[in-house]
Amino acid sequence: MEFSENIPAWVDKGYSHLWNSFGTKEFRIKDAARALEKQAADTKTKPPALLSRLRKVGLLNVRPDESDARKKIYSLISKEEWIEAFLSVPDQELTRDELTRILKRAADIIRTRVDYKFIVIPLFLKCISDKWEDETKTAYREALKDGFTEEEACIEAKKAMYHSFDLPEEYLWDNIRKDTETLPETFSRALKDIATRNPELKDVFDTVDFVQFTKNRENVEILRQLVELFSEKKLTHVSPDILGDAYEWLLQYFAPQKAKEGEVYTPREVIQLLVEILEPRPGESVYDPASASNGMLITAHKHVVE
Repeated sequence: MEFSENIPAWVDKGYSHLWNSFGTKEFRIKDAARALEKQAADTKTKPPALLSRLRKVGLLNVRPDESDARKKIYSLISKEEWIEAFLSVPDQELTRDELTRILKRAADIIRTRVDYKFIVIPLFLKCISDKWEDETKTAYREALKDGFTEEEACIEAKKAMYHSFDLPEEYLWDNIRKDTETLPETFSRALKDIATRNPELKDVFDTVDFVQFTKNRENVEILRQLVELFSEKKLTHVSPDILGDAYEWLLQYFAPQKAKEGEVYTPREVIQLLVEILEPRPGESVYDPASASNGMLITAHKHVVE
């Protein structure tokens, strides 16, 4: 979240040299070349490469030079303005249809050859990782308002008190997927560590073993494809209802295969009918000895609330 965490070191250094020379004043490329030569005699960074990168990351304004259409005039954007803009960009909410399309593609990848839990667990990990990053942005912004320096705010925002789940940074989604060669081992370590930090997840994560899963070489490629698929969208803002519907879709899709293993999926229509017959009321208890996805209990709760 700190400025230097999102900008390559050589770009950050070049930016600092230019900022010391110009601040927010306009300059031309020849001015940038002189400033870099004066302040950083040891640098091998070419001004065009630096300016191009600064523009791409949003730290540089560019406009045509009215005196010569072939040339450009540049001005830097302050770090404070850049950070505020970075933090204020909202993640787009994922719709039910979009998530269902992702799950259909995931199902096509594994084609019932493996347990659907190898879709559910990575998807859940992606969700809580994206949420952790969003919560960090919010906490960082608040820390800056409270007078913390950038470095202090960065440290403060990562504390467990600001997050729904306690996640070590090394096991955030983008860090896990960096090395495709070690995905199974990294996933296994991540799930074990996260479950230790969040005991309520232990029984969830203990149901899968990615190292054992990928002993079949074909499954290594399946895991890689699933990770890349789930990386396409931010899952920060996905409502519990949509996640519940997504899980039910998976159960329904894999129902024929699971039925052979003794697991039976109860269609939502049947659950709805049973709840309407039972007519649970406030203060009463509903017991489902084989709750699985808790469809019966959730529907009963909604019935009482409504």
